[in-house]
Amino acid sequence: MLKYKDYIIDEARLTISGPETAPFHVIDNFNNIEFVYNGEIYFVREGYQTDFKKILEVLRVNPLSNDLDGMFSYCYYNSYERTAYLNRDSFGIKPLYYLLDDNKLKVCPNMFGLYEKEDIIISPQLLFEYLSIGRSLGEKTIFKNIYNFPTDKILKITRQEDNINCSFFEKNTPVEVTCDNTLEASLRDSVLKCANTEKSLGLFLSGGIDSTAIACILAENEVKNIKTFSLLLGEDGVSSLNELHLPGDSWKTWEHFVVIPKKNEIDRAFNKVLNITSEPCFPMSSVYTFLLSEKAAREKVEVILTGEGADELFLGYESYLVFLGKHDNNFVNFYLGQLSTDIVEDLVYDSILAKEVASRKLLQFTGKETKLINQLLAAENSVSLRPLLDRLSSVSMYHSIEIRCPFLHGDVPNVAKKMLNELNIENLKETKPLLRNELKNLMSERLVRTPKRPLRMNLINYFQWNKLEFLFDKVLTKDIYSKLPLKEKEFEKFMGRLKDQPSEEALIVAMRLYQLCFFIGRTDRVCIKKQEYRKNNNQEL
Repeated sequence: MLKYKDYIIDEARLTISGPETAPFHVIDNFNNIEFVYNGEIYFVREGYQTDFKKILEVLRVNPLSNDLDGMFSYCYYNSYERTAYLNRDSFGIKPLYYLLDDNKLKVCPNMFGLYEKEDIIISPQLLFEYLSIGRSLGEKTIFKNIYNFPTDKILKITRQEDNINCSFFEKNTPVEVTCDNTLEASLRDSVLKCANTEKSLGLFLSGGIDSTAIACILAENEVKNIKTFSLLLGEDGVSSLNELHLPGDSWKTWEHFVVIPKKNEIDRAFNKVLNITSEPCFPMSSVYTFLLSEKAAREKVEVILTGEGADELFLGYESYLVFLGKHDNNFVNFYLGQLSTDIVEDLVYDSILAKEVASRKLLQFTGKETKLINQLLAAENSVSLRPLLDRLSSVSMYHSIEIRCPFLHGDVPNVAKKMLNELNIENLKETKPLLRNELKNLMSERLVRTPKRPLRMNLINYFQWNKLEFLFDKVLTKDIYSKLPLKEKEFEKFMGRLKDQPSEEALIVAMRLYQLCFFIGRTDRVCIKKQEYRKNNNQEL
């Protein structure tokens, strides 16, 4: 820990690559610089011993630079100028939260390192967004004065006497791809850079086109001794590497593991994720990622590659095709035109106004995009991908594993956007048409045509053996209910319908409400423990 008059920097380090003895912080006394960060920088020129040096070279020249490709969050502090800069990668792969209260600023990769007392404020707007979409549409969290750090801005902090001045600066738009790199070439380059580690390497392998493409690139480049992990759910998943017809022979040195989760194991993992997530609501895919990470950790794997991000870059979900097939020119209806939104409107106070505000927030995510498909995918980067990556980081780091996403690095995102501008959506019949067409030379025709395999759970089956009313009885106390702006009579009707013949849409809302209630209760317990710890250690509350 570094502790001075007006700031403290502390860090716990998981060594993934580079020397084991690397310092927790970088301290450059000659330039009055102190620096701490979480993550990895890729595409670093040869001649740098670590990516630390690359970052510092860039930031010394311009502390507001956006010229870094990787997954990271950092704090860069100039002790002479008493000025700090906070930043994170543009996709939000590495989580970062901050607390700004009176004359105090704190930052942390998770919210539970920030709050010191139960100070929860859930407005009708926030509850509407959590229950209808599954996340807050913006930087606001359920805690007073705690915010999710934006991915499109850099925060400059200056200290003048007893005042803290905070200014957000828009990131410079990255230079568009000017090279003639194909998507295939860009993906190859990114996969190999992300696979560069001195630690044991693994791959989450669903059998879909994204993860299979990564496997083909690794095999083609004779990468050996990889451990691959696949979740088997019904007919989905990869039971043997022989199914993939990978190129070359290096893949024969790989070791493949399958996870076939039983109901009690899924329930256990669900409860684990409830206790470690920094956000109230999460999709069931986070539970499956937890189980895969758990298995990888048992097999001593420390770095995992995954195909996350490809769906949001290349139109990968069936729900996209269904929406585009309706010829609805307002992409906002993709989120707020669902039956689940109608249910939420009946439950939450001031829901009509909340829906209007949510619509305006969604429109802000699109920037200058005018084409429907571009607007939809631009919004998806913030609405779906960013929280998905947040949970991905949380559940993997819980097992001391770092997950890397090759589709989100190098030229791949820019090439994808360039190709998307040329896509005709009128006769769209399959997900990821651009990606499938580009990877024909890398994979067999059968694998190229493999449909999307989402990690989803049938919620009706899940609640049948989990007794929905029992779950709510455990978490929905009077104290928690008093924090939720729900219409009492409508909520009672809603709970009654859940016990009879619930629809899938009603269960989605119920799942999010249960997660939110659990999160509030968990907050109460953490606050009590913090207060007890400080009291026992004679610290000021």
